[in-house]
Formats: sequence, C-alpha cells, structure tokens
Amino acid sequence: MTRTRRTRAAPPRALVATVVVALVLGSALAWFGGADERRVNGACDTWLVERAALRTVLSEAEEAVGRAEAAGDRDVSRHFNDLDRDLASLERWEAVGPGTQSSLSGDGGASRIERGAESAFGYLNSAVTGLHQRLDDGDPTELAQWVPEAGARFQNVDDTCLAAAR
Repeated sequence: MTRTRRTRAAPPRALVATVVVALVLGSALAWFGGADERRVNGACDTWLVERAALRTVLSEAEEAVGRAEAAGDRDVSRHFNDLDRDLASLERWEAVGPGTQSSLSGDGGASRIERGAESAFGYLNSAVTGLHQRLDDGDPTELAQWVPEAGARFQNVDDTCLAAAR
C-alpha cells in the first residue's frame, strides 16, 4: 500500500486580501471612533497643567477680598499675596484656553462627552476672563460675587474630565 502525501492547498489570494482589508478597516474605525475621547483627554491634560495655579488664584482672591473688606479698602489688589503671579496664571490660561476649547467639537456629530467638554471649557474660559476683569477693576464686592461662580465653573471642568477618564 502506497501512501500519498497530502499537501495543503494555499489559501486563495482573494481570501487573504479580504482578511487584510477587514483588519485595516477595523483598525481605522477603532482609531477614528476614539477621536472624540482623545480630543477630550488632550483638553483635560491642558487643564491639569494649569489647574493648580488657577485654583490658587481663587483662594488668593477670597483671602484678598476678606482682607480688603476688613480694612475697609475699595481696592482689593493691594491685599493679594502675589498679584503678579495670579495675573500671570490667568494670562497663561487665556493664552491656551480658547485653543483648548476650539480643539473640541460642539456640533451634533460629536459624542456627548465631547459636546459637554466643549461647553465646560467655554464656561471656564469666560470664568477666567471674568476673574481677570474683576482683578483689574479691584472692586472687592464684584470679585467676592464672582469667585464662587468661577469656582463652580472650574469644578464643572474637573467633573467633565473625571467623567471622560472613566
């Protein structure tokens, strides 16, 4: 009895090409499907770089308002520990904040988290601008009224970034 050797037939080229195309398309869809999350994470990374300095501005503003009111002073700027540092912190965010917000899409094609982040960063940008204006004006009453609002907007970005990280 003679044994015949069986050889495997090579897979058809069309099958190999189909598998390769499917893998490439699947990878591309996965990459583009995560683009919203990558943009939000990039915006949150930018926020995290400046977050501590901006929170310090809020704390300093609260303390300066308290000292100005206790002294009966109508100019809060003299009561900051380091007003130049605080103004520089605001100016740094004003330099990167609009670009951070514009990197996000608020249109209907964006994910819910990206639309939320775009909105949160818009509110953050207006909070920083408002805080800067009130520091420049020096009125302790105006600043005292704005600090809690700015703090709430900062917290909104923190919450948005935390949700995006999950």
